[in-house]
Amino acid sequence: MAKRPTPEPEPPRQLTAEQMTVLQLLATGQTADEAASGAGLTVRVVTAWMRYEPAFMAALNARRGEARRAAIARLERLISPALDAIEAALGGPEGWKVGLAILKFTGVNERHDFGPQTVEAVIDSEGERLHRSSLFGPSDWDRNRATSLLVAALKRESDA
Repeated sequence: MAKRPTPEPEPPRQLTAEQMTVLQLLATGQTADEAASGAGLTVRVVTAWMRYEPAFMAALNARRGEARRAAIARLERLISPALDAIEAALGGPEGWKVGLAILKFTGVNERHDFGPQTVEAVIDSEGERLHRSSLFGPSDWDRNRATSLLVAALKRESDA
């Protein structure tokens, strides 16, 4: 059986002003619905960007990662005072519980994966995900096809 030619992938592009607005709203903790409303868009467009637009996905993952790392850094600075409070409060009635709760909240022993943070890594990751979900045959996976499918899905979502 002859292989179908795969179209050339579109080169990565810069985010639009609307995408930057949505990105900022999402990064501040708003939901996709709230971000869409705040940017004057439909939630369908925003979720399509979040699912099928590699440049947007990479930027959002990077923003979420930055926000998480900043929060963790702040919490990590509380570890020493929390240990001090626990140590000082061990003989007291309930004070040590607060310090222990802070330590648990910091997630010191947890590792966090924020997803791919470059366009190329998003395309590779999504291609592998599509491959695992049987959209590709055992030997059909390649970067160009993954990119083409992501672009086609984004166009379908934005046209709908």
